[in-house]
Amino acid sequence: MYNLRYGLNYLRHRFVANNRHGIHSPFVYKLIDTVIYDYSPQKVYREIAAYAKAHHPDKRLINTLPLKVYQLIYRLAVYFNPRVIAFAGDDNGVLSLSIKKAVPDAILTDVNRLSGYNSPDWVMIDASRGDIIHAFNDCLQYIQSQTIMLFFNIHRKMEIEAAWKVVKTNKRVMLSIDLFYIGLVFFKENRKEQEHFAIKY
Repeated sequence: MYNLRYGLNYLRHRFVANNRHGIHSPFVYKLIDTVIYDYSPQKVYREIAAYAKAHHPDKRLINTLPLKVYQLIYRLAVYFNPRVIAFAGDDNGVLSLSIKKAVPDAILTDVNRLSGYNSPDWVMIDASRGDIIHAFNDCLQYIQSQTIMLFFNIHRKMEIEAAWKVVKTNKRVMLSIDLFYIGLVFFKENRKEQEHFAIKY
């Protein structure tokens, strides 16, 4: 029943989500066109897959996420070039590898150590491994306009989906992008109103 519900969640997302067409935000359209939908093969993907195969039972699925999500993380890291990245929870190795291949000198730390930095560029939270509202609220004191939050497994359970809705409608959040496996949250202060997008991926 659990897997069936998750499958139905995926089908529902596919039904309501858009692709690049019909997206009126220039920022989001460019992100979709140049990063999210960039399916060109890259050598680094083979390295990521090889690491996953050596350290995880099924290289196609690491901690409930398909390998293509880690390829996307690599592309997003290349595009946004984050310098300080904080994890809420354990890193599975493939995630940090994908980031380090994109930004070799990036600082990877735990959210509990953020007080030593002015502000993180990225905060990464696995929604299947704890209370994401609590993690989100704890991190808000460190968030600035350039910070991006990345939430994984946002449709894994009903209560997680409900928590994701609470997070993305927080008054400090100005933009969210739901890619089913991963949700992106932006705090850009130059935006006049909140916008929320569901994108096929």
